[in-house]
Parts: sequence; structure tokens; C-alpha cells
Amino acid sequence: MRTPLRDALQAHLDHLSFHTPAHSGVCVFSDDPRFDVTELDFSDNLHAPTGVLAESMAETAAAFGVDFVRYVTAGATAAIHTAILAADGPYLVFGSAHKSVFNGLRLKGAESYVYTARDLPAALEKTRAKTLIVTSPDYYGNCLPLKNIARTAHAFGCTVIVDASHGSHFAFSQKLPVSASEYGDIVIYSLHKTMPVPTGGALIACRAAYAETVSAAFEICHTTSPSYPIMTAIEGAVDLFRREGEALYERVFDALDGFERDLPKPFSIVRAEDRTRLVLTSPYLGTAVADALQRHEIYPECADGSRVTLIVTPFNARHLGRVTEVLRQQRAYPPAEPEPHFSRGMVQLSFGREFEAVPLSDAIGRIAYREAGLYPPGTPVVYSGEVLSEEKAELLKKWGNRTFGLDCGRILVVK
Repeated sequence: MRTPLRDALQAHLDHLSFHTPAHSGVCVFSDDPRFDVTELDFSDNLHAPTGVLAESMAETAAAFGVDFVRYVTAGATAAIHTAILAADGPYLVFGSAHKSVFNGLRLKGAESYVYTARDLPAALEKTRAKTLIVTSPDYYGNCLPLKNIARTAHAFGCTVIVDASHGSHFAFSQKLPVSASEYGDIVIYSLHKTMPVPTGGALIACRAAYAETVSAAFEICHTTSPSYPIMTAIEGAVDLFRREGEALYERVFDALDGFERDLPKPFSIVRAEDRTRLVLTSPYLGTAVADALQRHEIYPECADGSRVTLIVTPFNARHLGRVTEVLRQQRAYPPAEPEPHFSRGMVQLSFGREFEAVPLSDAIGRIAYREAGLYPPGTPVVYSGEVLSEEKAELLKKWGNRTFGLDCGRILVVK
């Protein structure tokens, strides 16, 4: 049997990683296969922890400043679905959100809305929402004013779910923004995005008042075969960052300062609250700049429009000079294309109807059955229940195989 996947990975083992998973190829967790066990008398049970897993998760909860934690080895998607199942509808998604949020709402089948304008009190009043779902930080390191959002939501009697998948590291350095656990009732952390944890490693964290319902929902949403190597890595990464986080990010910020000083024009940095999410912009097409980096075995997290996004960690920051070297090699990149902008407002999500798959060109004017957009970052441009416009159809067609919600150029629409 041929092994094309292994062969491709083997050929690029030495590439420079500025993408997830954030261990960047540096193994700070055990790769001993003997750690890969199941629920034994000495290893405890994630779904009914009373021994070493209970102790480990209590330590992690303390590190994140929360009352309750469950380790997740099936990715933040499982944690998001758990949070949604543990809360009550109607649901209001405020701002951008990952596609897994909308899939979780579909599974719940409750009355749900997405609101992309700014008047949160008016949106909460109009929807009578009992649960508010926000994403902070977003894919590009931008943080919402969670303190004000939580105060407003709680005044309306809302539970606040924060998808903080990209902000797990915030809890471990004063140089980083405030951790979402300060304000969220239920918070999702995807540790593999910014901490030295293998793909799939995440947490769901909550206040004591939500522990029982989160635990019951977790039983439904998470695999009964959790990965002990991933859980061990979560424990080890949290321990490392709790002890050395300040020193680690001191060095990261020094490296970022040096990179910024040396960055050649016309490249510049898009400012965000999380500086470790390094977003470069220029007059050039972002994907063309990313291709140039990749030809030198430097792989960013993603590229779109005029931007190239790199995830900078304590394990790859020392290689930022290599990025600078490539960017100095000016070449005739194609010009950047304008970012698409769509009207803001309220959409009521629509679930459970019959659907059919049609080509994008035939779907204009039809009601979308499910979300579709660009991946990464995985945020929709079309929502379920929304009438597909010609502008959005053309955009999805242009993105090609970088989309989600499409299958061979066909989109699901309501019959």
C-alpha cells in the first residue's frame, strides 16, 4: 500500500510552523505510546472523574481562575456543542462566530439569531435571548469588550458563552489581554491553537452554577474514548505556562519588537489586542505573499485579502527573522483585492427543513439551508435562513476549495 499522507508529512518535517498546533514541532509533552491508555483503575475516567483526572482538572481550573473544567480531546467543536446544549434558548450569536457554533445550534434546534450590528441591548430585547454567544479573541487577535458585554447580558438575565478558542494563553502573562474567564459564564479554550498541545486538545470551563449542566451535556457531546496523551499534554502545557508563562512571553514580545523594527516596507502590522497573533498587511495579495513564504518552508496560519496571519508562540518566535528575510526579497506580487463588506443586521437562523444541493449560480435568490464561508477562519458569509445574494454567491465561487458549506461547487438550499 502507498502512504501518500505520511510521505508528504515526512518531506516537510523541518518546515517552520507559524500555524496550529502551537507546539510548532517542539515536543514538550510525552510522545511515549505507553501513555496511550484507556480508563483503568489508575488512570481515572473523564466522564466520571474521581481520581487523578479530577485532581488534574482541579489544578487546571485554578490556573484559569474558574470553578470547573473538563478536558476535551475532540477539539473545541465538542466543547462548543457542550456549552450550547448546557444553556437555554433563544440564543443570540453576537458578531462573528466559528461554523461549529451554528452547527451546535442546529443540533439543539432552538430558536436562534445572529446579530452583526452594534446595538446589543436592542438585539437582546428583540430576540428575548436567554443565552448570548460571543467570540473573543477572533481569528486575527481582536478582542471584544467582554466586561461591558457581560454586564449588559447579565442585566437581561442571559447566560454568556465565550468562544475563547484563540485566547487560551491569555491567562498566563500580564502582557496579554484579560482571560475570558473573568467575564464569561461558560468559556471554551482551544489549547492546541496557542499552547504546546497536540491537535484536538481543548477545555470547557465554567462558573460553579453551570458545572452540573455542563457536566451532563459533556457526557452527550464528548467521545467515550478520550486521548490520554492529549490530556497529559494539556496538563503539562498548563503546568509549564503557569510556572514560566511570564518569562516565555517576555521573550516572545522581545522577538515581536525586533520583527516590527526590521519589517521591510511596504509590509505593516495590523494592530490587535493580542500581539502574538501577527497579522501582516501590504498592497499585495495575501495568498501570493503566503506562497512566497511557503516556498521557503515557512507556513503561516492563513492568508486572505491583503493579510497574512502568523501565530507566534514561545516555540517559534526565534524564527521570525527568517520571515523578515523572505519579505525583503521583493517581487512582483499581484495586487491585493478589496475586502468584501456586507450589510449588518439580524438574521434568524432556520433549521430542520428539507433541502437540496444546487450549483451556486442556481442558488441565487434561494434560502440557504446551512452556513457557508471561507475556511480558515471558518466564519460564515451566508447563514441558514438567509436569501443567497448574487454578490455572496460570486464570492463563494471565487474562494473555490477554501470554502466550507459547499460540496463540489454546490450549496444546500431549502426546498
